[in-house]
Amino acid sequence: MSSTHLIGARSLRLFSICALAALTPFPLYAANLVYAEDYFDYRLPSLVTDTCESRSDYSCPQIDIKYAASSQGWINTMINARINQIVPGSQSETERTQPPSNAKVLTQAEVKKRLDGFAKSQLEDIPEGSSLNYSFEASPSYLGHMGEVELFEINSYIYLGGAHGLGASEYMMFDTSSKRHIQLDDMLLAGQKSKFKALAYEQYKAWVRKDNNELKAYEKMWPFTLTDNALLTDKGVVLRYQPYEIAAYAYGMPELTVPYNQLKGILKPKYIPH
Repeated sequence: MSSTHLIGARSLRLFSICALAALTPFPLYAANLVYAEDYFDYRLPSLVTDTCESRSDYSCPQIDIKYAASSQGWINTMINARINQIVPGSQSETERTQPPSNAKVLTQAEVKKRLDGFAKSQLEDIPEGSSLNYSFEASPSYLGHMGEVELFEINSYIYLGGAHGLGASEYMMFDTSSKRHIQLDDMLLAGQKSKFKALAYEQYKAWVRKDNNELKAYEKMWPFTLTDNALLTDKGVVLRYQPYEIAAYAYGMPELTVPYNQLKGILKPKYIPH
């Protein structure tokens, strides 16, 4: 199927029953969750496809979006609201960074309008004869459980015709006992964030020293910051950084792990595996 006529036109469900033996290395303790994904049925505007076909050596934008369609509707709502937040368009920075529980629920028509604007902008930004083309992808994946917390990841990628595109990975965690989307702050005991940050900083220094003995010089260029992009794993709390946050693009998405044996009295006991 040609991307110049149809992007994600099939409404395709990809089912996977997520049972103990079928998942990632994370220990699974919560009830099984039936996970599925839905493609967003999006067609490029005819103006875009007609213009692409009329230009010599020109490619249309590529857009591919998937949504969560698991057996837990409340989880799907928040994951999909977050995906819509990062769809390229005219939304403000405040709108893009709002917690998913507070994010505006967009209709499919509103999402399509944003994507149409993104696709049309390529016609102005990339001239005829260029082999470059805009692209945007976003899809969720299910990582398993830790205790009563369901673990997900949203991967996205955007390319605007430069030297390279920009990928991103965002973790999302859902406490099934309270039916809430939780982040790092929600997992820490009151007043313990500074201690957690200090432990994460030690992991940052250890990570830097693996490839660079000049820690002070490195920190001047790529200083440590504490991200809230956190995930519970079998080894500890993982912090994942986006490109350019604490390292150059070539380093990808660095991960720091603060082990559970350092988190007693810092992390709420319910989030520490027993």
